[in-house]
Amino acid sequence: MRKLSIFLLFFLASNLVFAGSCGANSCSANVTTLYPHGSTENINIELDADMSSLNCTLNEGRFITLTKDNGLHSEIYSMILSAAIAQKSLKFRVEENSSNCELIYTQLIY
Repeated sequence: MRKLSIFLLFFLASNLVFAGSCGANSCSANVTTLYPHGSTENINIELDADMSSLNCTLNEGRFITLTKDNGLHSEIYSMILSAAIAQKSLKFRVEENSSNCELIYTQLIY
């Protein structure tokens, strides 16, 4: 019983450590869903964080959006895919007050 309790405590603590966090204009988190939208050519991104504190309107109530109009669209998308495969966290900086939580840039977190 004691081993099970220790395991559960460790498991819960490790999940809390790896959960992302958000402020008014950014999140540091892992990607949980990538949703390329064919008609708009935008990429919708869901994170393992509570994004309710972001000062923007989440697309479909749960996504931040990398728009095709972003000058570094290909580079940012490549970084997101690489981080998702490697299970690394990224910092996602969004445009405050945007109607779809438009992604401005990302930073790799080591």
